[in-house]
Amino acid sequence: MSGRISTRERILDAALDLFSDVGFGGTSISEVERRVGLAAGTGSFYRHFRSKEELFRAAVECEVARCMAAVAADRDQSSAPDAHEVREVVLQRMLRAIQRFDRLFRLILSEGDRIPELRDVIGTALAGLGESLTWKEHPTEVLLLSALGGYHFFGLVQAQPFQGASEEEFISALAAFAREWDPPAA
Repeated sequence: MSGRISTRERILDAALDLFSDVGFGGTSISEVERRVGLAAGTGSFYRHFRSKEELFRAAVECEVARCMAAVAADRDQSSAPDAHEVREVVLQRMLRAIQRFDRLFRLILSEGDRIPELRDVIGTALAGLGESLTWKEHPTEVLLLSALGGYHFFGLVQAQPFQGASEEEFISALAAFAREWDPPAA
């Protein structure tokens, strides 16, 4: 297969960026066409999608699939020799998963109330990541995931690493804090 990205894929990626940044209502087909390099008004866009709504659904589904594949690939590549390093590797993997879903999280924040099925689609995908991760059975993992999510989102708000702590420092401190935690093998 060629390394060349298809026009459809470029449209999906540009559209998701726009939907995440300016919302569904703020996204125009003309701007998607411009970002992809299609001449506006030629009908090129409509060879790939019938409407903005169809594009929206396809962009979300494509991004969910891309993120899930990246998380699975990351899981398959991790290894660490000692318990503290295993905790750090697992925490790094959890933070990368959160970061990979960032565009979808921003989309939920901007459009979740207007498009309720969006929460269902993304929620179902995320449930697949941590289907065995429940508060009742795994409170430590839920707390660690919440800490990582908070670190990521507060860092976005501050436009820098949260409270000046680099990812490495935060993960190392979190792994040390959770020294009694016995994570699944990295």
